[in-house]
Amino acid sequence: MSGVAGDGPVGCKLLDGVTVVEVAHELTEYAGTILAGLGAEVWLVEPPAGCRTRQRRPFAEQASASRQSIPFLARNAGKRSVVIDPADPSAAAAFAALLARADVVIEHQESGIGAWTAAADVPVVRITDPDGIGASSVVVFAASGSLSSSGWPHQPPCNAPSWLALDAVGTFAAAMAVLLVREHRVSGRRRRCDVPVQEAGIAGLTNWTRNMHSYGTASAGQGAETKRLGSGPFPVFPCADGYVRIIAATPRQWEAMLELLDRPELLLQPEWASFQFRNENFDVIFLVAAEILATRRADDVFHRGQSLGLPVAPVLGLPSVIGDPHVRAREMFTTVQDPEVGPVQMLRAAVRTGE
Repeated sequence: MSGVAGDGPVGCKLLDGVTVVEVAHELTEYAGTILAGLGAEVWLVEPPAGCRTRQRRPFAEQASASRQSIPFLARNAGKRSVVIDPADPSAAAAFAALLARADVVIEHQESGIGAWTAAADVPVVRITDPDGIGASSVVVFAASGSLSSSGWPHQPPCNAPSWLALDAVGTFAAAMAVLLVREHRVSGRRRRCDVPVQEAGIAGLTNWTRNMHSYGTASAGQGAETKRLGSGPFPVFPCADGYVRIIAATPRQWEAMLELLDRPELLLQPEWASFQFRNENFDVIFLVAAEILATRRADDVFHRGQSLGLPVAPVLGLPSVIGDPHVRAREMFTTVQDPEVGPVQMLRAAVRTGE
C-alpha cells in the first residue's frame, strides 16, 4: 500500500518545502488534504489493513480494491501512503526516520503509534475526543449543536451533506499545523496542541448559536433557544425551472427584494420595514414571494437580484455547479488523471498564489 494515496489537483506552493506526517484517521484526513493542496508533502501513515475510509462507499468499479473508495480518493488527494505496523519490531525505526524529516505531525488520540509520536521531537497536532464522541459524521454534527437547528420543525433533524462536521475539525487541525510550523521556524520551539472534537465542531459550525444562548439574544425568530426552522427567514424559493436562495436582512437588501418582487402591496405596509417583524412572519414573505417567483426562470431572478444589490444565488445540482460560468472562470475544478480511475474532476486547492 506504499505509494500514492490519492492523486490530486496541482495545488498552490504556499507550503512548498513543508513535510507533514498524518497518522490516518477519519478526523485527520481533511486536514492533510488541505495541507497537500497548499503544497505540503503529506505522508499518510496507515495500518496494514489500510485506513477505514478505504472501505467507504461509493466505489469506483474500475479501481483496485485498495483505491476504489471514492470518498478515500477525494479526501486523500495528493498524499503519499506508507504502512506502519505497530506490531512489527522494525516499524518504530521506520516511523522515526519519517518523523526525522517531518515539520509537523497530525494524529488522533486513538493512534496506535501515539507513544512513538509523543517521544519524538517534532510539533504535533493531536485531535482529542475526551467525551468519546467518535468519528460518525452525524454524531459529531449533533455534538456541535448543529443538529438541533437543522431541518424542518415538523420533521426529524437532518445531517449536513457529506462529512461537514468532520471537515470542521480537520480545518482547525490544518490551521494549527501551519501555526506550529511557523512557530518552530521563527522561534525554534516545537510545540504541541490539542484540537478537541466537540469544541472544533462548535467553533466551526454553530458558534453563533452558542453566543445567542449565552447572551439571550434572538436571531431569525429563534430567540435564545435553538430550534429547527428549515430555511427560516431566508428561504429557498421555487422558480419556474429551479430554485434560488435570497437573504434580505438589511434595510437596503429588503428594499432590493421588494423591487425584485415588483413591490407587492402587502409587503409595503409599514410594519414590514422592521427586521424583527419580518423574522416573526417570514412564512408570509415566503407565500407572497413564492407565488411571484414561480413564473420566473431562476437565472433571471439571480441576475436581476444581483443588479439590485440583493444577496441571491441559484441552488444548483453538481452538474450545474461544474458548468457554472463563475465556477469555470475561477477554475474551481481541475481534471486529474488517476492511474486507475482515469480522468477525474476534483476541486483545486482552496488558496491560489501567484507563480
